Amino acid sequence: TEDFDIDIIVMSKVKEGLLMDGDAAGYCSCIDDDEGSFNIEIELARDKDNLAIFRALAHEMIHAKQYIKGELSLGAFIEDNGLGFGGLWKGKIWKPAKKQDGYYDSPWEKEAYEKEYQLLESVLAVDSKRRNSI
Repeated sequence: TEDFDIDIIVMSKVKEGLLMDGDAAGYCSCIDDDEGSFNIEIELARDKDNLAIFRALAHEMIHAKQYIKGELSLGAFIEDNGLGFGGLWKGKIWKPAKKQDGYYDSPWEKEAYEKEYQLLESVLAVDSKRRNSI
Protein backbone atom coordinates (compact mmCIF):
# COMPACT_ATOMS: atom_id res chain seq x y z
CA THR A 1 0.00 0.00 0.00
CA GLU A 2 1.01 3.58 -0.47
CA ASP A 3 1.32 5.86 2.53
CA PHE A 4 1.28 9.60 2.34
CA ASP A 5 1.24 12.54 4.70
CA ILE A 6 0.00 15.97 3.70
CA ASP A 7 1.12 18.94 5.78
CA ILE A 8 -0.58 22.24 5.12
CA ILE A 9 1.22 25.39 6.25
CA VAL A 10 -0.61 28.71 6.23
CA MET A 11 1.87 31.56 6.46
CA SER A 12 1.19 35.13 7.50
CA LYS A 13 3.85 36.32 5.08
CA VAL A 14 6.53 34.87 2.86
CA LYS A 15 9.39 33.65 5.02
CA GLU A 16 13.00 33.32 4.00
CA GLY A 17 13.99 29.79 3.15
CA LEU A 18 10.52 28.66 2.10
CA LEU A 19 9.79 27.94 -1.53
CA MET A 20 7.09 30.53 -2.20
CA ASP A 21 7.92 33.85 -3.76
CA GLY A 22 6.04 37.10 -3.22
CA ASP A 23 3.54 36.48 -6.03
CA ALA A 24 2.62 32.90 -5.17
CA ALA A 25 -0.65 32.07 -3.44
CA GLY A 26 0.56 28.56 -2.69
CA TYR A 27 3.15 25.89 -3.32
CA CYS A 28 3.05 22.09 -3.22
CA SER A 29 6.15 19.94 -2.83
CA CYS A 30 6.58 16.20 -2.61
CA ILE A 31 9.24 13.88 -1.29
CA ASP A 32 8.90 10.28 -2.49
CA ASP A 33 11.01 7.73 -0.64
CA ASP A 34 10.86 5.27 -3.59
CA GLU A 35 9.03 2.78 -1.35
CA GLY A 36 5.55 4.13 -2.04
CA SER A 37 5.55 6.63 0.81
CA PHE A 38 5.01 10.33 0.10
CA ASN A 39 5.41 13.45 2.17
CA ILE A 40 3.40 16.28 0.61
CA GLU A 41 3.80 19.80 1.91
CA ILE A 42 1.48 22.61 0.87
CA GLU A 43 2.34 26.18 1.75
CA LEU A 44 -0.37 28.84 1.49
CA ALA A 45 0.06 32.61 1.75
CA ARG A 46 -2.32 34.10 4.30
CA ASP A 47 -2.15 37.60 2.87
CA LYS A 48 -5.05 36.71 0.54
CA ASP A 49 -8.80 36.79 1.22
CA ASN A 50 -10.48 33.59 2.44
CA LEU A 51 -11.82 32.57 -0.96
CA ALA A 52 -8.38 33.03 -2.53
CA ILE A 53 -6.82 30.86 0.20
CA PHE A 54 -9.35 28.08 -0.42
CA ARG A 55 -8.86 28.41 -4.18
CA ALA A 56 -5.08 28.13 -3.72
CA LEU A 57 -5.59 25.08 -1.48
CA ALA A 58 -7.77 23.43 -4.15
CA HIS A 59 -5.10 24.19 -6.79
CA GLU A 60 -2.29 22.75 -4.66
CA MET A 61 -4.37 19.67 -3.74
CA ILE A 62 -4.58 18.92 -7.46
CA HIS A 63 -0.78 19.01 -7.56
CA ALA A 64 -0.74 16.68 -4.52
CA LYS A 65 -2.94 14.26 -6.49
CA GLN A 66 -0.55 14.53 -9.45
CA TYR A 67 2.43 13.62 -7.23
CA ILE A 68 0.64 10.76 -5.44
CA LYS A 69 -0.59 9.19 -8.69
CA GLY A 70 2.89 9.47 -10.20
CA GLU A 71 1.74 11.90 -12.89
CA LEU A 72 4.20 14.65 -11.89
CA SER A 73 7.83 14.85 -10.89
CA LEU A 74 9.68 18.17 -11.00
CA GLY A 75 13.41 18.62 -11.22
CA ALA A 76 16.50 19.29 -13.23
CA PHE A 77 17.35 17.18 -16.27
CA ILE A 78 20.58 16.73 -18.18
CA GLU A 79 20.28 17.90 -21.77
CA ASP A 80 22.70 18.01 -24.69
CA ASN A 81 23.52 21.66 -23.98
CA GLY A 82 23.73 21.36 -20.19
CA LEU A 83 21.28 21.30 -17.31
CA GLY A 84 17.61 22.11 -17.87
CA PHE A 85 14.63 22.41 -15.58
CA GLY A 86 11.31 20.83 -16.31
CA GLY A 87 9.07 18.07 -15.20
CA LEU A 88 8.25 14.48 -15.79
CA TRP A 89 4.56 14.51 -16.74
CA LYS A 90 2.81 11.17 -17.10
CA GLY A 91 6.10 9.46 -17.87
CA LYS A 92 7.44 11.96 -20.39
CA ILE A 93 9.88 14.82 -19.89
CA TRP A 94 8.20 18.18 -20.41
CA LYS A 95 10.08 21.41 -20.82
CA PRO A 96 8.84 24.67 -22.30
CA ALA A 97 9.33 25.30 -26.00
CA LYS A 98 10.88 28.61 -27.04
CA LYS A 99 7.64 30.62 -26.92
CA GLN A 100 6.03 28.77 -24.05
CA ASP A 101 5.83 30.00 -20.48
CA GLY A 102 7.50 27.46 -18.18
CA TYR A 103 4.75 27.89 -15.59
CA TYR A 104 1.42 28.59 -17.28
CA ASP A 105 2.03 26.31 -20.28
CA SER A 106 3.10 23.29 -18.26
CA PRO A 107 0.54 20.48 -18.42
CA TRP A 108 0.38 20.10 -14.62
CA GLU A 109 -0.46 23.80 -14.15
CA LYS A 110 -3.00 23.69 -16.97
CA GLU A 111 -4.74 20.80 -15.22
CA ALA A 112 -4.60 22.48 -11.80
CA TYR A 113 -6.03 25.76 -13.11
CA GLU A 114 -8.66 23.87 -15.11
CA LYS A 115 -9.87 21.84 -12.11
CA GLU A 116 -9.35 24.15 -9.10
CA TYR A 117 -12.79 25.78 -9.30
CA GLN A 118 -14.53 22.44 -9.81
CA LEU A 119 -12.83 21.05 -6.68
CA LEU A 120 -13.51 24.22 -4.70
CA GLU A 121 -17.18 24.25 -5.70
CA SER A 122 -17.63 20.58 -4.79
CA VAL A 123 -16.05 21.11 -1.36
CA LEU A 124 -18.17 24.20 -0.70
CA ALA A 125 -21.31 22.35 -1.86
CA VAL A 126 -20.57 19.44 0.49
CA ASP A 127 -19.95 21.86 3.36
CA SER A 128 -23.20 23.68 2.57
CA LYS A 129 -25.18 20.41 2.50
CA ARG A 130 -23.57 19.25 5.75
CA ARG A 131 -24.36 22.56 7.44
CA ASN A 132 -27.99 22.38 6.29
CA SER A 133 -28.39 18.83 7.64
CA ILE A 134 -27.30 19.71 11.20
